[in-house]
Amino acid sequence: MSWFSRSRAPKVDSALREEVLAQHPEAGEVHAIGSGPRVLVLACTECLAVRREGAEASWQFVGWHMVNRGGWNAERGVLKWSFADGEGDEVALDEPGRVPEVFRDRVQASILVDQRYEAPGGGQVIIAGRRQLGVPGAPVVWQATTVGAARLTDPAVANFVVQRTNELRADFGV
Repeated sequence: MSWFSRSRAPKVDSALREEVLAQHPEAGEVHAIGSGPRVLVLACTECLAVRREGAEASWQFVGWHMVNRGGWNAERGVLKWSFADGEGDEVALDEPGRVPEVFRDRVQASILVDQRYEAPGGGQVIIAGRRQLGVPGAPVVWQATTVGAARLTDPAVANFVVQRTNELRADFGV
């Protein structure tokens, strides 16, 4: 089966689309398709869908609203992402199509609020309110990450994050 279409508009085999929607009904439309050695990537309305070939080939769904950092490294041909907890993944794509652009656009579109604060004791805290794209009425997901000396395990920083998050919820009505 040929996974990748070289045409500008992504063409998805109907069986493949049904397979994705059966496992993740919120995935929505496919906006871009990319492929690499033993991997297929679909950039959908709500998520990045990744399927690696192999004995246990299955789809991994990465909600745009859960991606804390990530992007395309054209030199290496690698799309990489990480979550607020530091976990993440990457895929090598020799045929990226429009996946890198759609990845960037969808992650940005999921951000409702993104504020940076000086944290108690040094460093910074970034608090973001994110929405799940393609799922109207889904609750806002709040994430906090630190930069520099700040640690979320520090009770003063944790309390600061809770206070600032509550203020942001009230200010933005989410």
